[in-house]
Amino acid sequence: MVGTRWRRRGHRQHPGIKSGYSIRDGRAIQTAGNGHRVEVEMMRIRGWVVIVGVVAGVVVLTGCAHEWNGRVKEEEQGLLEQAGITEEAAIAKAKATVPEGQIRKAEIEWENEVLIFTFDIKVEGERGVWEVHLDAMTGALLTIENEGEVESAEAEQAETEQEEAEEEEAEEAEAEESEAQEAAEAGETAEWDGKVQEEAPGLLARAKITTQQAARNALAKVPGGVVTGGEIEMAEERLIYSLDIRVAGQEGITEVWVDALTGEVVKIEHEK
Repeated sequence: MVGTRWRRRGHRQHPGIKSGYSIRDGRAIQTAGNGHRVEVEMMRIRGWVVIVGVVAGVVVLTGCAHEWNGRVKEEEQGLLEQAGITEEAAIAKAKATVPEGQIRKAEIEWENEVLIFTFDIKVEGERGVWEVHLDAMTGALLTIENEGEVESAEAEQAETEQEEAEEEEAEEAEAEESEAQEAAEAGETAEWDGKVQEEAPGLLARAKITTQQAARNALAKVPGGVVTGGEIEMAEERLIYSLDIRVAGQEGITEVWVDALTGEVVKIEHEK
């Protein structure tokens, strides 16, 4: 029968393979026709098996990399020997403190002249990592805190302080603006004392008209105005009174020059 006779040395027809294929060293080989090459397909399958195996191994190794090795790391050699409790006792106390968590890191170190065990414990589904501090001499629990919650609280506190600072700055700016407005309003309504500053000593003595006369002449040119201050000076080869006048509801100041010898208004200029 075709299914059982030897074709060549080392070759035989496998009963499960159609005519035209043979088995050699455990592999199906095309021997005739244009059919699919089984050997290639078998090699591809074996290749995929190898790839899947490698990936699975990487996943397992990666997962193991995050696991704690079960030992307490010494910040300095010999610290475990100085401790008053054993490494095992400290680990048991840390697990009992956060029973639902998994230890990620453990260390023994000096902190503020106290020998302590420090454990980082992660609870699945919770934010942050619990940090447990034990007295290495007595095993007493010193502190326990969630680093994630502490960082979150610090961030919230910083944000609150920033908001308060901005509000305070806004209030100060508003207060300054209000004070400036009040000062401006007070300046508009305040009565002038009738005195002017001298640019140089003796100028008032040379004037032919008084400051009050100069003010009346200036106000006649600026209806509704109020004199808020003035100066007597030499300008453009004239001895003049320079008077500042405010008008209610208008921005800025109107400066009026009055000739100190004749009383003539020689210049009017509005300054914002």
